[in-house]
Amino acid sequence: MSATACSKLQTQSPEGHSERLEKAAGVSDFKITTSRDLWDHTRDSPRSGKPIADLSKAKVTRSKESKYLVDVHLTGTQLVQYLRDLDHQAHRGEWGGNSDPIAVRTYDALAPVVDSIKKGERPKAVPTVVIDDSPASPSSAPAGPDSAS
Repeated sequence: MSATACSKLQTQSPEGHSERLEKAAGVSDFKITTSRDLWDHTRDSPRSGKPIADLSKAKVTRSKESKYLVDVHLTGTQLVQYLRDLDHQAHRGEWGGNSDPIAVRTYDALAPVVDSIKKGERPKAVPTVVIDDSPASPSSAPAGPDSAS
């Protein structure tokens, strides 16, 4: 198989992916708030290369934001593994089959937050990503001028 053919089978990582992994490696805690099924789907996706962390050991708790969401806390090593796995599923080569839209959505949500991490500087708060595009429930919506009875 030619080098061109091999490149069409490989993951086509987005620009900045390697730097993103380096930044992710340095965090002690990274929080993702999302639905349980999205976490389960992406956590259990096929691995990219030899696993360096066990994502099944991530701390998962019910979110205070909504009864439909969970908070997932990842260590830096787990975050690197998760980003590698998402990249493998979201950015398939031309001949690698269809990309997983759930992996694409998740990777695209995590990338800017990871990119904002400054290597060597401790963040003021735990880097957090919320993946929930559903509308706010009336009880959680901010009160507006028309809400007074």
